Amino acid sequence: PGTPPAAEFSYDARADGAECDRCPLAADGKPVRTEFGGYILLVVGEAPGREEVRQGKPFVGPSGQEFAETLRRIGRQRSEISIGNALSCQVPGKSLQQYLRRLSRKNRKRIADGQEPLASPLECCKPRLLAEVERFDSLLLLGKTALAQVSGHREGDDALTAQRGFPITLQGRKVMATFHPAFVLRSRRYTGTFRADVAKA
Repeated sequence: PGTPPAAEFSYDARADGAECDRCPLAADGKPVRTEFGGYILLVVGEAPGREEVRQGKPFVGPSGQEFAETLRRIGRQRSEISIGNALSCQVPGKSLQQYLRRLSRKNRKRIADGQEPLASPLECCKPRLLAEVERFDSLLLLGKTALAQVSGHREGDDALTAQRGFPITLQGRKVMATFHPAFVLRSRRYTGTFRADVAKA
């Protein structure tokens, strides 16, 4: 079998609370809607990749395949959970962090030139994400970006290290934070730890 065709889809994230009108990704972005399956758990990643945008579905690329294998290993089904991302749109370049550094440099120049700085896509998407979080009693946050966006804690590797693997209560919700599957794909020695964390969620 060949590669499946690109999905025919249209999703306006503004309908779910995203502030797309001021987001610098909106002009070229193709938002991917959070997939609502079961309501026992909301899984939050970082941002859709190329395959997710092509299919119009979250977590179907390499990271999604790793997560699917983890679910299989711990005896859970994707249909039992809901899954989405901190950002609805794919960011240009190799990573979100790289994009945000470029945006910061651009904004410093805009401010020096007397222009308004561009908004952060994370801030523009946050109202949509937090509205989705409100529907759930349990969350699994994959990576430091998801943790920062939901908890309000400063984003950083140290913040994730401090929270990872230990269920916490946040605004009455059970929250488990762990590595993003993309990190596990790069650092296979953490596969067992990642799967154990997901099993606790």
